[in-house]
Amino acid sequence: MTSRSCSLLAALLLALAPAASAHAGDSWSTPHPGVARLHRTSSTQNINALVVDLCHAGVSLRATKHGERGRTPSSFGSLTGAHAVVNGDFFASGYSTDGLAVGDGAVWPGSGDHGYVTPLAIGDHRIELPHHNNITAHAAWMRQVVSGHPTLLDDGNHVGNPGDPLCINRHPRTAVGISEDHSKLIVVVVDGRAPGRAGMTCKELSALLKGLGAFDAVNLDGGGSSAMWIRNVGVVNNPSDGSQRVVGNHLAVFARGSGAATHCPCKRQCKGSKIIDEHCGEGDCAVFGANCADDQLGVRCVSVFCPALGQRKTCLPDGRIADCDNGGLKNGKACAAGKTCQLTATSAACAAPPAPPDSGPPVIADASANDLLVDARVAELSTPDAGTRDAAADDARVTPHGTDSMGGELGGGCNVGGEGALPTALLLLALGVTLRFASARN
Repeated sequence: MTSRSCSLLAALLLALAPAASAHAGDSWSTPHPGVARLHRTSSTQNINALVVDLCHAGVSLRATKHGERGRTPSSFGSLTGAHAVVNGDFFASGYSTDGLAVGDGAVWPGSGDHGYVTPLAIGDHRIELPHHNNITAHAAWMRQVVSGHPTLLDDGNHVGNPGDPLCINRHPRTAVGISEDHSKLIVVVVDGRAPGRAGMTCKELSALLKGLGAFDAVNLDGGGSSAMWIRNVGVVNNPSDGSQRVVGNHLAVFARGSGAATHCPCKRQCKGSKIIDEHCGEGDCAVFGANCADDQLGVRCVSVFCPALGQRKTCLPDGRIADCDNGGLKNGKACAAGKTCQLTATSAACAAPPAPPDSGPPVIADASANDLLVDARVAELSTPDAGTRDAAADDARVTPHGTDSMGGELGGGCNVGGEGALPTALLLLALGVTLRFASARN
């Protein structure tokens, strides 16, 4: 092997097991792409562990289907073409499991939570250890489930019951854990019940898993059931029965070296209106008329009519009023007759539309400037001031026969003299202004 190849191998092993504590008896290898194997020995222990990179190309996990139960780990590996297999849940006669068991999306008949188990639940781009939450039926996303008890690590903390008879004594152990970012699966098998192979208590087992990078972990079936098989290597531990035991179900690792990383958690990012992810693909929020948001709620599409965070009401383009819930729209409803949706500074409400503003007297759009000036002047002169008499007083001066005091017939004219002269003067002035503008046009 060249020095460059050695350097690359060392870097790969470091990446696969970044949290592993160094021990004098540690030996690391890479039996398959994305799978690092630790063999740790001491005067009292023989430990085998796998650190599986769930984001490595071609890595996936598989649990036993009901029709595949009752096999040794190596038999299950040969049946499925897996690259590594360990035993799974505690089981009873007929190989029925203590906890929830799901293989390739099919729930085992009669399996479920018996009040104390913790499922390792695996789905597309998701792997969880929800601990004991009264799991009685699998969620739709749970494609593979292997259960165990007790819980060993919860958010990096040891949670085992020190009085549990299953935990206080050293025994052969099988356990699984996941890293804090859910990108690594840690699987350990500890030999026991033989000289130089003491086994572990639950507390010792949780410390081992935490040292290998586990943040959450659960104990699986142990004792004579504990076994680890690796393709092209064989059974790597020393089962306390002297050989592999036929067990109820199994957890298998596939490491093909190419293809999808089926269980790698999505690591979404916003790029403009698009949500992009190396393993989960991409989508454009703009297709739905939305924006991409990245905040404490994660990366997601949010409505252009809503704030990304918080609850409020908003108006939709079609006039409906709707609820905003952290960027999402729901409950769009039409306003009652005679009301429209109106936005406020902090919300929205259905209300009567506001009255249109007073536009003033109509303006003749095609009037010439001169005509407008004349109309304005006439209006100004025709407006009575505070000294204008009551109209009835002037009307009283109109003669019954339409003649003025000068004896001429004006067809109902007004008295020219005295206080009744103002209306006549206004008419004459208006006539004069009109004549002057008419003359100016000519």
